[in-house]
Amino acid sequence: MGKTLPEAPLIQALAGQSQEGTVEAPGLDGVPRLFAFAPLAATGSSGRATLAIGIPESVAFQSADAGLRRNLIALAVVAVLALGAVWIGGGLFVLRPVRALALATSQVADGNFETRFGPRYPPGELGGLARGFDIMSGALRTAVAALRDAEAGVRKERDELSSHVYLLSVLLSTSDLRERAGLVLDTLMRLGSADMGMVYLTRKDDVALYMARGITPKLRTAIQAYPLTPTPSWLRNAVVIRHGSPEFQQLPEEAREEVVRVWAGLPLVLPAREGAAEGQWIGPVVLASRAVDAVSPDQAKALASMSLQLALAIKNATELGASRPPS
Repeated sequence: MGKTLPEAPLIQALAGQSQEGTVEAPGLDGVPRLFAFAPLAATGSSGRATLAIGIPESVAFQSADAGLRRNLIALAVVAVLALGAVWIGGGLFVLRPVRALALATSQVADGNFETRFGPRYPPGELGGLARGFDIMSGALRTAVAALRDAEAGVRKERDELSSHVYLLSVLLSTSDLRERAGLVLDTLMRLGSADMGMVYLTRKDDVALYMARGITPKLRTAIQAYPLTPTPSWLRNAVVIRHGSPEFQQLPEEAREEVVRVWAGLPLVLPAREGAAEGQWIGPVVLASRAVDAVSPDQAKALASMSLQLALAIKNATELGASRPPS
């Protein structure tokens, strides 16, 4: 009371204020306060009076600071929860599908073309990417299967050609009927993975065993000759009879006693003459085996493709032998 403080910060802040308002300034005691002030009506003297009431800033902003702290804490909690949700959701909806897709890609790269991501696909663009991967994997599997089939076909044709060339070289190595028949039989047994082989040739009234490999005397006696009419179907026709099939019971009993599991007949038929419905049958080559996997379908087909040249070779050797003068 009664002090003159023209240099005080509060006095400096209030100087020149003609209307009420608020101001932040240190009080006369130096404590920062929030002041509300209003000019007083003139009293007739030459001076001007202003009424100012102040409260400490810590009291004035206590409620606002508490609200700010609460809001900052809530914001921090929300941020932590959001980061946790992003981490969990990212692992579940992004990282896990990406890892699964990467694993499927590596399996396809290793040659497993049956690998698929689906049928359960993630939502969004990752799901579209996974579906595209499955479509690509299926197309790749189809292309690889077609390529393998083509390679197998080329190998089979190559093997058949090699067999034909080898057989032709065998046939040209001798003109003697017995030597030629023996070489032919040995070659066919090797090509058909057979352990028994027989060559039959027709005679006037029957078809008789001309040469055999790997059969017992008992079986040789049982299958020595058969009448031309009727000739057993397993001797006349191109057949591959396997153990357990209905046709197996038509084979000679002695052959079944020999534990034969595969019986293949290869007819030797000459080209049909002009005006004839079919060529002349001059006998068969018969292959047999105790192994169930002998004379596979591909082997049987390859052997059947050689029947014409075998028939011609044996016929030519027979005629050549008959035309030679006795020694």
